[in-house]
Amino acid sequence: MARLMALLGVVGVLVAGVLSLVLSRRVASSLGTIADETREIGRFRLDSKEPERSRISEISTLATAVEEMKTGLRSFQKYVPEELVRSLVESGQEAELGGARRELTVYFSDIIGFTSISEQLEPDQLVEMLSEYLEEMTGEILRRGGTVDKFIGDAIMAFWGAPRVHETPVRSACLTALANQARLGELRTGWEEAGLPPLRARIGMHTGEAAVGNFGSPRRLDYTAIGDTVNVASRLEGLNRIYGTEILISETTRLAVCGEMVTRPVDRVAVKGRSEGILVHELLGEVGKVREEVLQWRDAHAEALERYFEGDWEAAKGGFEAILEQRSGERSSALLHDRCVQLLAQPPEENWDGVYHAPK
Repeated sequence: MARLMALLGVVGVLVAGVLSLVLSRRVASSLGTIADETREIGRFRLDSKEPERSRISEISTLATAVEEMKTGLRSFQKYVPEELVRSLVESGQEAELGGARRELTVYFSDIIGFTSISEQLEPDQLVEMLSEYLEEMTGEILRRGGTVDKFIGDAIMAFWGAPRVHETPVRSACLTALANQARLGELRTGWEEAGLPPLRARIGMHTGEAAVGNFGSPRRLDYTAIGDTVNVASRLEGLNRIYGTEILISETTRLAVCGEMVTRPVDRVAVKGRSEGILVHELLGEVGKVREEVLQWRDAHAEALERYFEGDWEAAKGGFEAILEQRSGERSSALLHDRCVQLLAQPPEENWDGVYHAPK
């Protein structure tokens, strides 16, 4: 009996050991999978997955909680810049009030006549069109390393240079603007075929220092950029309606990409909030990808504009007239031609600097 009891004891210990080993491996495997998922969250990789299934209720509960956390973070990601959220998750720090001066290229876009277009559509049509437009436009911004700051109705504000440093912020911003206008042209074709009104957009961009960071109150923060650079970019977007252009950039932005992008000088303008004028340019395309007739028009306009700033309004007037003979609907040349006529009829004071003060 003693030997039997000893044998049964040994067998019981062995069975218990084997069962314990199997159970511990299963628990370790499940916990390892959950640990891998949390490491992925630390890298801000939030792909949806089926929660780890286990007969141990505590492990199933933990796996479900991890997936719920990922769902919450994916929703959070849609409200704030992805790079900002990634930085916060990786650092393990709580977002705090504060900002820093950074060199940014700021991008503003707005739909032309959106109010009147919205009155023509049913609410569901309007939501569908606007959603498609915003998805396509912001998708290109994100693909080229930009930060989508906010939507202001149908307007988009974005910038390059924060929260992560960008190697080619100005070039990427210019390529984004060109790509978005090209993509919008494709969308217009589809909308027109569906009997919907076509959407057109204006874009303004400026490069300079701005304060960027978390602004607001301790309970409600907004990651954004503020300052003169932002104001100028916004005003340049609005100037498009005066000159009949689609993409206007500042002289600072042009200088950063002068060997890579084709631009046309449009005018020297003092935008709202500024007393001094800046030279404004229209972005036409990448070097080597612009048609020859467009380059000839660019050169003719630049020469006439130079005569205008020199005060030789007769020569400038003739230059703009020659352009209008080829491009009768070109609004910027027509505006400058009319100014030449007015200046010839009523010469300005000696301190005339050629700066156009944009309407308030």
